[in-house]
Amino acid sequence: MNQKSKKIGLSILFSILFVSVAAAIIVFAANFFDKDANITWKYSVISGVNITVDGEEYPTVQIDGATVSAQTSEVVIPTTIKADDNTVYYVTKIKESAFKDNKKLFGELTLPEKLESIGNSAFSGTYIYGTVTIPETVKDTFDENGKITSYGIGTSAFSNCVGIKEVVLSSGVTYLQSSVFADCFALSTVHTENVTVFGSSCFKNCRALLNITISDNTIAIKSNAFEECRSLNGVYDLSCIGSNGNLTTDNKFGEKPELANDAFKNCSRIEGFVIPDNNGYVNFNAFNGCSSIQGYYVNNNPYYYNFESGEVPDGVLYTKNTVEDENGEEVWDGTLKIYKYPATCDRKIFVISDNVTAIAPNAFNGTTSLEEIKIGKGLTRIDKEAFAGSSIEFVFIPSNVTSIEFSAFKNCTKLA
Repeated sequence: MNQKSKKIGLSILFSILFVSVAAAIIVFAANFFDKDANITWKYSVISGVNITVDGEEYPTVQIDGATVSAQTSEVVIPTTIKADDNTVYYVTKIKESAFKDNKKLFGELTLPEKLESIGNSAFSGTYIYGTVTIPETVKDTFDENGKITSYGIGTSAFSNCVGIKEVVLSSGVTYLQSSVFADCFALSTVHTENVTVFGSSCFKNCRALLNITISDNTIAIKSNAFEECRSLNGVYDLSCIGSNGNLTTDNKFGEKPELANDAFKNCSRIEGFVIPDNNGYVNFNAFNGCSSIQGYYVNNNPYYYNFESGEVPDGVLYTKNTVEDENGEEVWDGTLKIYKYPATCDRKIFVISDNVTAIAPNAFNGTTSLEEIKIGKGLTRIDKEAFAGSSIEFVFIPSNVTSIEFSAFKNCTKLA
């Protein structure tokens, strides 16, 4: 037990309330006053729910809330509570909404050493700040079939905690629930190496967030997960989504693999994405409002292609044209179609390779810097709205282009 926890063996004000919550399980509620911190902790004891520490069994409590006599400079939730009869209880749970909008809860947060779960909205709207370290004992739990039964951290647990700068997640927290850290405006660092599902809006409006880790085991990034994370930068590898055998809801979370709409909406400094290897999970609407993208890249997606340009791909996505072989199977014939050009790429001139035969609808839609297109000898078709609303100023159409569909150059106001 740490020294701060030891200070709390001071005085206990019991207001005992017996409540039947299930057969043979009785809860009683009590208050515990920490005179050094001027905090009265409200908690509940559930009989029959014990924890083993150093070979001995101890009863456990859930923290229900707190009454703060004066604004604090640090928030140390005790690891143990000692009753007047000398019974030692270990704190293993924090109830949902336990401290929600408690503005007197102000300071660096220290969580109990044996904590197992944090309820929905537990710290939402409080003034805790600095680094929050989630103990290794906090984890998602699974049944004997490997299916999730409970979450280590609940929805919106730390939402609108505007002073948090860093979050160190435990290795057992693998599912981030919706809005769990939403509106944490100062949050710049979070350790997500073990996260496999990023819930909807889990980091929405975390505008100071500099980087996140998408692990090879990631199953889903849900809608608006990183919306308005305007400090995220670099290139993010999403190739794992829909891979690793997680192609149905038959995974431990019962979640469909997903790269959802607006997952990275308005992340204005991100420079590119490696698209999912499984073509069924490529979703360009996930990147709406990403105004600095220099390229979309391919790892092992069999449908899309990147040209190498020096040591890095050119950032333009192509689809492979196929033919039927002698066995009736579709095989790549070596030619390509331009599928998507990164609209915000700062390239001025783009040269289309001779093995490109077509430009797909909206492929160059909305480009902001591209001024000139040089068409290769193999191009034969330009599909509808291929260049709609683009910034191009000059393009020479050679005789090998035999089909230009209606409105291919719609709203190209700079085109000479």
